[in-house]
Amino acid sequence: MVSVMFGVDQVTAELAPGIFGVALSGVVIGILAASLPGLTAPLVVALAVSATLTLPPVVGIALVGAIAIGAQAGGQSSTSASAAGAVGGLVGAVALAMLAPPLAVIAGTLAPADEVWLALIAALLVAALVPGTLLKNAIGISFGLLLASVGIAGLDPALPSGAGRLSPAPDMGDFTAGLDLVSVMIGLYCLPVLMDLVADQPVGVGPRARPPGSDPGWGGGAARAGERAGSEQLAVSAGSLGVGLVPSLILGLPATPLGAMILTGLIAHGLAPGPSLVGGNSGVFTGLITALILASLLVLPVALVIGRTLLGHLRLVPVTLVAPAIAALALAGAIAARNRITDAVIMIALGAVGWLLARTGFSVTPVAFGLIMGTTTRAHIEAAWLSGAAAGDHAGVFFDRPVSLGLIAVIVLIVAAILVHRWRHRDGYPLPH
Repeated sequence: MVSVMFGVDQVTAELAPGIFGVALSGVVIGILAASLPGLTAPLVVALAVSATLTLPPVVGIALVGAIAIGAQAGGQSSTSASAAGAVGGLVGAVALAMLAPPLAVIAGTLAPADEVWLALIAALLVAALVPGTLLKNAIGISFGLLLASVGIAGLDPALPSGAGRLSPAPDMGDFTAGLDLVSVMIGLYCLPVLMDLVADQPVGVGPRARPPGSDPGWGGGAARAGERAGSEQLAVSAGSLGVGLVPSLILGLPATPLGAMILTGLIAHGLAPGPSLVGGNSGVFTGLITALILASLLVLPVALVIGRTLLGHLRLVPVTLVAPAIAALALAGAIAARNRITDAVIMIALGAVGWLLARTGFSVTPVAFGLIMGTTTRAHIEAAWLSGAAAGDHAGVFFDRPVSLGLIAVIVLIVAAILVHRWRHRDGYPLPH
């Protein structure tokens, strides 16, 4: 019944009690879950993606979006921080609604080769702008691309059709279709947090670290300054969710961890990102937009109610209860997508890898980006290869359009900017945010 309310041509139906209930439920779940000791917004959303796979795509994606809005506000005891998050989320959702349709029209005119160049531009930006060194982020993206190589080759120019590209087992077995994105995301974003939660928190009680300014021990001026800093950070984070979904939905290239989670949900539901997703008749895009707007409007009052009634109790939930619950949900979520034990094994292995990466100064975000980039860009590479084969020039198809040449020029400029910045900052070269 709820899914009927998401028709693209029935905007008023999307504002009916059904979608309101989805948005309200998502905000409550997100705030409550992210208020527990040690839980982060990406962890909560990763588990939510796996838990919503049995729902219709329109409802599942809308619920995940609302949970993301709530999770970003989870644990905030400051009214100003919650209000900033609500404003940021609303601005981001409206920006997504305004930017995505015209950009989808433009994206629809791009050739497959253009999409490949755009993916390279996005990879350069992720490597340069994600916290960490350029080298470590590039290694992370490369590792993600390696993970995306698992499976059977389609039109891979380097392999005959039907050959195994990369597999943990000689006979491919459960890896014929590649790694399950949901399991990989749970492994990368959930298990490292779980390991740190168990290793770093005292056994029994693990209160969530309060944001600067919310600690009652802070003195007046410092408290207000910390509160303002936390509010500004939350507003930017909430706003980036909506804006960051633009490249995720149109190009299949996630710009933020939460965008990667929602894009993973789309792919897990069998939906391909691209212009057709925004302008098609599935109702997923309009359902997501409506859920994000309603969730942004609901997050402040819901956060105030939870903050005054439950927040103090949630922060004191023992780690001995939180950790096993996260582990059980992660295990169930990894198996749920394809009902395969091997997906749970991969999740645990990549969770250990993610934990080691974090301990050695790597970010898992480039790894997730590389995996999704390899998954979504492969079709563009194969289409460009076929186009080049038909024209008798496999390489020329990547250089024969003005758009392609313009994107190559952008790549050259980005690389030049990175090199100049490295030369000017020889002691360390992560680009400024």
